[in-house]
Amino acid sequence: MRTNLHPFPIPGSSAAEKSAKPAADQTSQEIAHQFVPGEMLELLTVQLELVPDVRQHKVELLRRSIHDGTFRIYPSRIADALLASIVHSGPLVT
Repeated sequence: MRTNLHPFPIPGSSAAEKSAKPAADQTSQEIAHQFVPGEMLELLTVQLELVPDVRQHKVELLRRSIHDGTFRIYPSRIADALLASIVHSGPLVT
């Protein structure tokens, strides 16, 4: 009967890994190499580099609407979002 149903090794589960440098000191690439085969990691890295950090078309639309004076501000939506974020994040003072 197989008792380890995890398809990937659990970091820190072996004595050798525990003697290695702590996870806090590892880079994200080092951690990724523990879980993702090299070829797949390279493919994912290339694909991620193709995704823009900023959705430029949306930024340009927003910029134009502000410049044209057509951008509308809804104070009640802003207030609702602020209150919702406070409610979901818990108390401000501990």
